[in-house]
Amino acid sequence: MKNIPPREEIAKLFKGKQVILNLNAHVYPVSKSMFLHLADCLVVLQLGRWRNLDDNTYMEVDGLESLSTISLLKNLRYLSLRGLSRLTELPKGIQWLKKLAILDMRGCQNLVNVSSKITKPLKQLTHLDLTECYMLEHIEQGITSLSELQVFKGFVFATGTQGSKACRLKDLRRLKKLQKLTISITTDANIGKGEMAELKHLFSLRKLTIIWSEIPSILDGDSDKVKKRRDDLVEKWTSFELPQELLKLDLRCYPKNELKLIEHKNLKKLYLRGGDLMRFSIDKSKHSNLSETTNSIKTLRLRYLKNFNMKWEEIRSLLKYIEYFEIVPKDEKLMKDVDKDQKDKNIDTEDQEDKGTNVNDQKDIEEISYPCLDENGVWVKDNKEEKNLSLMAQATNKEKEAQGTMEKGKGALSNFNYSPIYINANLLLKII
Repeated sequence: MKNIPPREEIAKLFKGKQVILNLNAHVYPVSKSMFLHLADCLVVLQLGRWRNLDDNTYMEVDGLESLSTISLLKNLRYLSLRGLSRLTELPKGIQWLKKLAILDMRGCQNLVNVSSKITKPLKQLTHLDLTECYMLEHIEQGITSLSELQVFKGFVFATGTQGSKACRLKDLRRLKKLQKLTISITTDANIGKGEMAELKHLFSLRKLTIIWSEIPSILDGDSDKVKKRRDDLVEKWTSFELPQELLKLDLRCYPKNELKLIEHKNLKKLYLRGGDLMRFSIDKSKHSNLSETTNSIKTLRLRYLKNFNMKWEEIRSLLKYIEYFEIVPKDEKLMKDVDKDQKDKNIDTEDQEDKGTNVNDQKDIEEISYPCLDENGVWVKDNKEEKNLSLMAQATNKEKEAQGTMEKGKGALSNFNYSPIYINANLLLKII
């Protein structure tokens, strides 16, 4: 869709097409006649940004907001409006796309709300992406009527005065097939006390990502009153409880220095990215047997954690079944793009302090040494090496046990030399 041809050529150009992708057009009109000629055949329509290329490029489609003829695309299953700048709400025609399975609205930075009227009729929708919609104030409760929804990226807590209409975490229980969820906690998010604990009731969830924004600047201060308000807010933000069947947990810009998790028998992957996190711990569940280990994490990825200070021995001791370990100290792409405007509200903490990592930050990163990592910052468990180490440990233990037995034997013989029986026997031999 680089150039729009004259109207008389539209029918010929689009006739019978099932897939249309916008690869490099930034500002372009969409004609009603185009949709008329695509009504029966189009399955995939990508009007927005292609993939994640050139995130800061302005994208605009003239007339899309009020274009009702998009509703004619009755066989459409994939619609992407990614990165379109002028959208403040979902185009009204979307509600008539009964076969739509994937709706990609990522990066629509002026999107303000997601109306129930538009989403409720989309009964076949399985994937919805609202990430990087930074002006999004609330998502209405109609979203929970999407019984086939499996992937929901970009859930936000209501801000402003729209709380009564907004979808809350507890409402997501109705999404019985939801497997993947991404939550964005904005600076002005309205999160109730204990609300994050509602996550434990999402029984079908397998992958969870939580992204925290900065703490409100109004809570920057040293007075006891301000500190208490800040601590109370952070506690609301971080008091999450994980669903039992969760396999992957991805936490970004966690607002505390230490992450305290509870042992989880099914969690296999833990990703920690950005912020001032220094360490993490895994405590026993109050329901677990003290004699058994229920922590089964096999993959640990650490990215852009300049203050992280746990040693490899601590990590191995904590994650007994770990098979893959990765550390990425800084975002190379951002280091190359230090002169670009930073529009991402949820950008990692060290990226916000970026404009080039300073000498002190680089020194902090290099002070932590992990000899186990290869040149790419990765460690992968070698079963043969692990077996040899285990055999060596067993041999060492047996040697120590043998030495202990010998020492006990010597001690027993020494005690026997001074026993009454030994002394009397010696006297008897002398008399004889």
